[in-house]
Amino acid sequence: MASDNNFNLSSLSYDLNSSQLGWGGDFADYKIKDSVLCDLKIESAALPSNLSVNQKSIKISGTNWGDNLFMFLKKKVSGLKPNANYTVVFEVELASDAPLGSAKGDSVFLKVGAVSQEPKAIKEGDYYRMNINKGVGYAGGSDMVVIGTIGTSYNAQGYSLIQKSNDTNSSNPYILGHTNDKGELWLIIGTDSTYRGFSSIYYTSVTVVISIS
Repeated sequence: MASDNNFNLSSLSYDLNSSQLGWGGDFADYKIKDSVLCDLKIESAALPSNLSVNQKSIKISGTNWGDNLFMFLKKKVSGLKPNANYTVVFEVELASDAPLGSAKGDSVFLKVGAVSQEPKAIKEGDYYRMNINKGVGYAGGSDMVVIGTIGTSYNAQGYSLIQKSNDTNSSNPYILGHTNDKGELWLIIGTDSTYRGFSSIYYTSVTVVISIS
């Protein structure tokens, strides 16, 4: 983490080529009994061969058999001011095989957030649900905002690299995160899919700028 002496501004960059750098992940919004059926997997993997890029990534995959499937990555940031509000800007690069105009490209929504507690999938009745308010499908919630879909370009073939952000040059909303009493903030990136079928996404890099509000 790079920050000034008052911990007012922090810039973090994660190149996921060499390792996962402390990013973990999980899944939510699926029936507990369908854990195996949904083909849920998180792993370090090389990018698809059609990209002609010798680079690794964090690959996250799953099949949505119901109304939604949420697939997410998370990481804890420490050393911030305790019980303080921070504005958070994400820049996310990922590889997707879902062209705009397709059911998958238009129905798998990328969300980002920053929260004071660890984001977890918890048992709720017959389902795994999130312990934070991420919103549902195309809608964000109080803890996460939508920064686009995983759509690449119209009529694209195979995987393509795309970048998504909520910076000042985008129409996506800012994120306001509140640290806990230890000065910690949890970053979360995830896809909320209303597309009924298999999705496999390769996250290659994440850059986050955290500034005190």
